[in-house]
Amino acid sequence: MQRYLFLFHSFGRLLLVLALEQLFPVRRKTPVLNKGWISDLVHNHDYLRSMAVGGISSAWMVHIVGSNPQGPFAEQSVALNFLMLVVVNEVTFYFIHRFCHANPFLWQFHRVHHSAVTYYSLIASRMHLVDALLTQVPPLIIALSLGARMEALIYYGLFRAFMDRYGHSNVNGPRRMLFLLSTPHYHAWHHATDPAAWNKNFSRYLSYSTT
Repeated sequence: MQRYLFLFHSFGRLLLVLALEQLFPVRRKTPVLNKGWISDLVHNHDYLRSMAVGGISSAWMVHIVGSNPQGPFAEQSVALNFLMLVVVNEVTFYFIHRFCHANPFLWQFHRVHHSAVTYYSLIASRMHLVDALLTQVPPLIIALSLGARMEALIYYGLFRAFMDRYGHSNVNGPRRMLFLLSTPHYHAWHHATDPAAWNKNFSRYLSYSTT
């Protein structure tokens, strides 16, 4: 089972969203590889970022907490752990993301993500390594400090990876999701070139943030 989850996490989610973009496009149907796709691929360093985020977080936890960290969620259900991971990541991402837009120095790293020519699923991983560390390491350290269970981390990782890819896609998903989850209709406004859209929708998964 873990082997199939790993394959889906590595390849399946990208192929699935690329297929959905062709079947249910928000706008007119676009090529599988849109304008600027070579640049998008060059800036996609998923495995490097994963190793860096995991390595830094693990080293921090071993140094601060010890080799066998425990916390209030260590004995809780996987479902409760999963909800904790969503909340922790959502809150930390919102404030870090907002600060990356407001701070001129950090914007130099985050602007890589916003420099994509076409808004579609491949740009979800178009990130500078520093930007990825800023948005992914703090919530992971907090979650590990709370005793997050490994099963929940795996399920959350699949959820995060799919939602990041889907939220940046050209998929015309269910509009009703907008009442709770961030959709392509919602997050595309954050990437729009219209000045009225600047500094809007900083959230990651939920659709509560319009400023």
